[in-house]
Amino acid sequence: MKIKFFVVMVLVLAALCVTLASGTAGASEVRGQVTNTGVPEFTWDNSKFAGLYYDVDKNIGNETITFSLSDTTPTGATLSDQQDATTGLRGVVYETKAQLKTFKYKGWGQYDAIGFLADKYFAAYDPTVTADVTNAGAKVAYLYDASKNRNLMTNEQLSKILIDNNTEVLINSSSPLKLKEGYELSIKSINVNETKVMLELKKNGQRVDTEIVQPTIDNARISDQTYYYKTNLGDTEDIIQIAVHFKNIFHGADKDSATVDGIFQISDTPLLLKSDQQYDKMSIRNVDATDMSIVMDNKDNQITLSKNKDVLLMQNIHIKTADQDGTVAEPLRYYIYKAITAPGSYQLRGTVSNVMQNQVTWNNSTFSGFYYDIDKNLGAETLTFRPTQVTTTGATLSDQADSNNNRGVVYQTSAQLKAFKYNAWGQYDVIGFLANKYFAAYDPTVTANVAAVNESVAYLYDASTNSNLMTNEQISQVLVDNNTEMLINTSSPLKLKEGYELSIKSINVDETKAILELKKNGQRVDTEIVQPTVANADMRDQTYYYKTTIGDTVDIIQIAVHFKNIFHEDNKDSATIDGIFQISDASTSIKPDQQFGKMSIRNVDATGMTITMDNKDNQITLSKNIDVPLMQNIHIKTADQDGTDAAPLRYYIYSGGGSS
Repeated sequence: MKIKFFVVMVLVLAALCVTLASGTAGASEVRGQVTNTGVPEFTWDNSKFAGLYYDVDKNIGNETITFSLSDTTPTGATLSDQQDATTGLRGVVYETKAQLKTFKYKGWGQYDAIGFLADKYFAAYDPTVTADVTNAGAKVAYLYDASKNRNLMTNEQLSKILIDNNTEVLINSSSPLKLKEGYELSIKSINVNETKVMLELKKNGQRVDTEIVQPTIDNARISDQTYYYKTNLGDTEDIIQIAVHFKNIFHGADKDSATVDGIFQISDTPLLLKSDQQYDKMSIRNVDATDMSIVMDNKDNQITLSKNKDVLLMQNIHIKTADQDGTVAEPLRYYIYKAITAPGSYQLRGTVSNVMQNQVTWNNSTFSGFYYDIDKNLGAETLTFRPTQVTTTGATLSDQADSNNNRGVVYQTSAQLKAFKYNAWGQYDVIGFLANKYFAAYDPTVTANVAAVNESVAYLYDASTNSNLMTNEQISQVLVDNNTEMLINTSSPLKLKEGYELSIKSINVDETKAILELKKNGQRVDTEIVQPTVANADMRDQTYYYKTTIGDTVDIIQIAVHFKNIFHEDNKDSATIDGIFQISDASTSIKPDQQFGKMSIRNVDATGMTITMDNKDNQITLSKNIDVPLMQNIHIKTADQDGTDAAPLRYYIYSGGGSS
């Protein structure tokens, strides 16, 4: 029996704490479309895997990853490292090809960009001429012409594109132009006629180049206006690594200044593409410098797909399989994903559409930003666009209801039953909302109690006075759902989310009872006794819970922790924990007309556990090169593109984030 009481005890807590993490610390996933071992061959491209390189403005991106399964059963399969007798292909084949792309500063011409290992790389400067924007009628391929060697792929290498930009930037003699990889370009002096500027390029504080450009002389050409730094990249000699276009220069009394409106930079550390070059389980099979294509496969690296695996495939691309016992009806699920660990921002992009499609719906298969649980195949968010007033260059997402009572944007989601990671607590209703995982209700469906044979429980449902947040038009974010065993003791409390921590105050001499204290931000909020090792202990004896009021819902469990055992050890009271569940103490309101960006709640069904939103009173215009915040962290991005009959305006949804 659990006994509540309050006790005052002074403890000096050590700095060491047990910290909870969901997944790899500091990492985020960009997920590809989910498939299963019942599908013998599956190919991801940039429409099925947002981790691959894609330029929506130019519709550029050519990477594909194909899995061909063998030795297939519902519970697993093999990706063979041997060539198939018929096709000559191995179990995993990666292919990519360069595509022509205009520099952002168009007067420089074009280059060949290639997606490789899900990043954007430079392959070559291209000889195709374009108009010289400074000299009517003249044709140039300037950076091609200025480089002695132009194609990195002839030497079996690529270089990452660091900057391709035409945004105007003002620099002066005391504020140099900051570039990537430690480079900076500074103004040394400008002549009194304001026609010539002396420039100095440094890397990590060391001078590597000094040049003069003369952007404002009469009849100035691209060659007069462009500073470039030509160097050796690996085996490729005299190729331009950095180019900067100067629009104008000014000689001031105190400072010399300049306006820059074009920057291009590639890495000074090229990537090798030599035959058999290994990238984790993949290696180069063929590099064609003329066709500008690359083929890789998994030669000498057979891969087994079985339950609950995370396999590094190449660079930062992984294979993730479900923690699932596959059956004929539900074969083992898996997907590929790109792991993002570097600090910065990134986009989880949905499948690209265009304005001529009269209806498009994204779900967790076509938008990796939506909540999805591969182990249980859970996630029910959908977002539907119905464009009207359509032309090739744009469209409207109306805020008025049509004959079917639908507006231009409709979002729907529904809760689904999910077992707690610590199964004996029963189940709860989880709901994806605004691309996050939320708690809707504890569920009364009973499950077997692992602690007592033949006893069935829905323990957290039974222990809550009120169990369904949606009856009060609210939900709460799921912060922790974990069954990983961990050890805590009197000097190392259990660190939970939102400033909560659970500590052991003392354990009795018989090692049957533990006094626990829950704090939030250092302030005590609860004290309890659990007795997980008494004779015939049941779930009530083994589980600590904190029941509180969340929003308008009174007496609902917010935190639950299952104790496997308790003991004295090394002058410390210790315990083993093997189940944790926590939801946020800050509820999210889902009352009708509640606004989330341009979307608002239309209907909440607490019985059917569904939520519907639309863009009432917020008409949205789709036109070129806009980024529209739609709701919470979900945006609409359109291409910087003049739509045509052959290529109507492209757009997609994305959720933005960052990694730490």
